[in-house]
Amino acid sequence: MMRLLTSLLCCCWLSACSVENAPLVATDIVVTRPLPGVRMGAGYLSLTNATNQRILITKVMSPNFESVEMHESVLEDGISRMYKLDEVAILPGRTVHFEPGGKHLMIRYGVDVPDVVTLQFYAGDALLLSVDTTPEG
Repeated sequence: MMRLLTSLLCCCWLSACSVENAPLVATDIVVTRPLPGVRMGAGYLSLTNATNQRILITKVMSPNFESVEMHESVLEDGISRMYKLDEVAILPGRTVHFEPGGKHLMIRYGVDVPDVVTLQFYAGDALLLSVDTTPEG
């Protein structure tokens, strides 16, 4: 019993250390491949603010794409509309979900579809997080 408790405490302590080191944590990352003949894809993920300060994401970039923009789909008068977001605020300890039908990343592919893509999240000029993933679809 003591060994189990010690293992659990060590896991919790290691988790806390890794969260403290990264101001922003990304999970559930999905980047879609474009349909044939189309150069647009989407990105979905959850971003968690692991600090005690508000984080303001002002841009998302990638060396693999022509452009990456933050967008949000909203239902207005029964019609779904999509708007570009200039920034996304994440309160301390909170998570913002980029998902179909809500906030998401609009990705403009170049000529080729890379096997691995990098997404870089910025607050102003400061790089907060860089993640690599494989496009799906």
